[in-house]
Amino acid sequence: MFVAIDAQKRTYNVLHATSKAQLRILRQQTTFFCPVCNEPVRLKIGSHNQPHFAHIRTSNCPEFERESAYHLKGKEKLYQWLHRQKFNVEIEKYIPDIAQRPDLMASKQDVSMAIEYQCSTISCELLVKRTMSYWRQGIRVIWIWGGNQLKRRGSHWLHLSDMQALSVQQSGILYFCPEAMTIMQCTPLIPFSSATAFSHIIPHSLRTSQFSGVMLQQRLDVSTLLNEWNRKKKIWRHHGLYLKHSQSPFLKYLYKKGISPSCFPPEVLIPLPSLIGFHTAPLLWQTHILLEELGCFSTGDTFAASYIYNRLMKMVKIRRLPYLSPALPKKALLEYFQFLCGTGMLAQRDTYTYQKLREPLLPFGETEAYEMDKAVIQHTAALFPTTLLEENRI
Repeated sequence: MFVAIDAQKRTYNVLHATSKAQLRILRQQTTFFCPVCNEPVRLKIGSHNQPHFAHIRTSNCPEFERESAYHLKGKEKLYQWLHRQKFNVEIEKYIPDIAQRPDLMASKQDVSMAIEYQCSTISCELLVKRTMSYWRQGIRVIWIWGGNQLKRRGSHWLHLSDMQALSVQQSGILYFCPEAMTIMQCTPLIPFSSATAFSHIIPHSLRTSQFSGVMLQQRLDVSTLLNEWNRKKKIWRHHGLYLKHSQSPFLKYLYKKGISPSCFPPEVLIPLPSLIGFHTAPLLWQTHILLEELGCFSTGDTFAASYIYNRLMKMVKIRRLPYLSPALPKKALLEYFQFLCGTGMLAQRDTYTYQKLREPLLPFGETEAYEMDKAVIQHTAALFPTTLLEENRI
């Protein structure tokens, strides 16, 4: 940590020191304490790492955490970046009412903001608890993940953990690498599976970027999304027989239906603007709707969207997204119905009432499946607005 107090409760921030020599003199003259637990802390002044305070190994401080050099450097660079933009910024300010000490507290124009720079894994429960405690104080909180937490799966794909999904805001997810001095903005996030999502990964150099620009929602390149999605869908069709054991029930389901894994209906595994609302993979819940729920209706039958939604909720897992609307799963379902209307399988008869016009498409082989995929996915383009996610909640 960068901030400590002395016996008279005076605050010392090592980032304000003019030299290491000054800090060495200060270390000889002063005993330092943690501002949270009041236990003694050491001022460490190494030749390579940024000077900082550290608890002793046996500390019982609730805020005790062995911060890596990577984490310390990241906090320092973010602090300097915000300070240059005339933010009123404090590092490691302790908030006694909620017993929290965010990495940075910044304010501008009467808006208070906590920034948590997270470079290691924490539990989902702890992340939600911290987020909610800030909100109850009227403090906006932004989670910025260490660049070491960004797991790419390709130029437009990343691993989306449940922990990181809890931090998704209107601007997507932010990662910061202090070594490259770059914030990576990942937006939008459209899950292909429960753990892999499509995203534009946009670099913002701290040397030239403003905070407002980093938090701005970016425009989706729909053509890139459709091309990347079809490419990944083609790979799945080709390698579907080699799924992980955890997904083998889906293969058994297809065989029971007499469908080859490479020839599942092209009208499933479809990208949707609100798809992140589901934790269950789109291939699974969309197949369930297409073959099971809609399969119960004859051509010409009408049904209410609420009927399908209530049945679907019994077999899917919803993703926890504190910053976003809880209505996202409902929106995703309506988007899927809108897509099916575009393909000619459904027709919308009322606001939330639909009519089945035909049975699902079923390709005879992989080659035909690829061609069908290219054709049907074009009906999703109209679903995507220029902005995708709901407003932030404070």
